[in-house]
Amino acid sequence: MEERKPDLIGTWFQNNQFSEFKMFIDKKKRKNNKFLILGEIIDKYGIATFQGTLSRKFIKFIKLYDLTALKNLQAKYLFYKGKWDSEYLARNKNYQFTGRDISKPGMFIGVFLKSDKNDKHSKKHIDILLNIHSNETFEIFVENQNLKQDLLDLKKY
Repeated sequence: MEERKPDLIGTWFQNNQFSEFKMFIDKKKRKNNKFLILGEIIDKYGIATFQGTLSRKFIKFIKLYDLTALKNLQAKYLFYKGKWDSEYLARNKNYQFTGRDISKPGMFIGVFLKSDKNDKHSKKHIDILLNIHSNETFEIFVENQNLKQDLLDLKKY
């Protein structure tokens, strides 16, 4: 049986800790100039489901862990909100920014918030959230070539 390949690969950073996660999109529906997405995330805590929105300019989604993972976590929901960064800055082995990495085409960068599903704080502009929550950030690369093309095919708005 062939191993499932992730559509998106990310890293979250919290204070001096970091960990990778893989996102698998199970359903994707185009709505105007974005996609509504639904799928599964695998990280060091276990398996989570997610639902959200993906476009050429932003990504936002809510992650909900399964019961096993919830035993190790304090928040039921994690809300992720990020923007596309075409000027990706490479990180060294200590995850400090070192400069532009021209081998990478760009990525989504953003913040994650422990929150209720409809937390009003998450409605703030992404740049404000990045400033306020600089110790809870993430980056996500688009791994799936078909998904990259789908995003390129969306109209700019």
